[in-house]
Amino acid sequence: MTIDRWVLVDIDGIEEEHEYELYDEAEAEASRRHMAVVERHYTFDDSELVWTPDGGSRWPPGKGLARRIPKTRKGDRDGG
Repeated sequence: MTIDRWVLVDIDGIEEEHEYELYDEAEAEASRRHMAVVERHYTFDDSELVWTPDGGSRWPPGKGLARRIPKTRKGDRDGG
């Protein structure tokens, strides 16, 4: 998945911190302030499963997992 954001850049090439979600908004503000617009691409690769409550290698778990994990009782949560 890729997410695009736009940032204003001044005449010295310094990028502002604020990122615009819409290009049209960035372009309008850049025009008003006599700045340029650069596009940033954020790419997210597939994630890797690293932990599950039952130590398994699949998530979400099968229907049987709900019966194997004990429910927390009220006394267990508040230390009493």
